Amino acid sequence: MRKAMTKVALGFALVVSSPALAADPLRELVPLRDVFGTPGQSPGWDVAGIRCAGLIYAQESWRQDNGGSGPSKKLLDAAADGLELSVYHRTGLGQSLTTATISVEDDFHVVYALYMDRFTANDKRGHPWSGDSLLRGDQGYCKVALQ
Repeated sequence: MRKAMTKVALGFALVVSSPALAADPLRELVPLRDVFGTPGQSPGWDVAGIRCAGLIYAQESWRQDNGGSGPSKKLLDAAADGLELSVYHRTGLGQSLTTATISVEDDFHVVYALYMDRFTANDKRGHPWSGDSLLRGDQGYCKVALQ
């Protein structure tokens, strides 16, 4: 739990006030390194937690349906923690626990579908996530963010 609270505190530290991002990283797959690595508004932990969970669970779902490799058990557990921390982040911003839970779940389903759509498109050209620079970057970001 201490590790989880540290992540929440770090997530709050990511929030700065500046002009809004041009793209909503919970509605389109903007590379996570661009979302969190550029000047301007940097979203809070909830965005990273939801995006990373969406990616990891989408990869696991793809693996279950199509075979091949997928995320490790450790990474799947970290993704679940990421969703929980996303709820905590939103309650810290003033949402009730119920509202935060529902909104994180809704955003997760949107992100999950975005990744699955990308995997489907990529699979027609080879592998669902290998060779895709956006997905490779998001995987790298999430491995660090979910540690």
